[in-house]
Formats: sequence, structure tokens, C-alpha cells
Amino acid sequence: MLPETYNMKIYKNELSVWMGSVTATAEGVKILNTISIKDDPSNTNSIWRIGDWDGTPLEFKNGNLMTYAHPSDSRAKSWKGNYTVGTSKASDFPRYQWKDVNNDILKQNYCYWN
Repeated sequence: MLPETYNMKIYKNELSVWMGSVTATAEGVKILNTISIKDDPSNTNSIWRIGDWDGTPLEFKNGNLMTYAHPSDSRAKSWKGNYTVGTSKASDFPRYQWKDVNNDILKQNYCYWN
């Protein structure tokens, strides 16, 4: 590596969560101590969210097939089904939504009061 100051990015899957610079010196060893990630949107308070915010839909229903299978692939689970905030998992919500296939999915929200 040539001695220079380089831009460095840290990713959470495909989502950039930290940017900074690192200076490399000739014949030197650069040790980076723990870097505090403050821009991870998963740490932001929200009323509700589906899955972990990481820049990918891999947690969603059929998300694991995204890079190598067509949506109509026989290995895919049904694109239909409802999602209930607070009780459903991210894998219950489809990674794709189409008007003619699963546009009628209900995103139910149950409110609780003390």
C-alpha cells in the first residue's frame, strides 16, 4: 500500500454506516482501534420497522433467493400472506410486491395502551 491518506467506509451488509480517513505511512503499521458507529439506522428509535436496516431485503420472504432465482422459481414461498406489526417476523413480509400478485397484503397495526 502506498503511503497516503485513504477514505475508508464501513458497511453493514450493503448500507454505509461510517466514513472516515486513514493515513498509511511508509513501513508503518496502522492499528485502528474500535470505531464507534453512530449512523446505523437500526439504532434510531422508530414506532415500528420491518427487519434490520442494512441495505438489503435478505431478511424478507424469499430474500435468500434474490440474487440467483427468478421470482416465479418453484423454491420460492408464496408471495401472499399478511404482516402484523409487533408479532410478524421480517420473513413474513415479501421482498417484492406486485400489483397483480400480492398488492392485497394487509399490513396490520395493533396499538397497545397502558
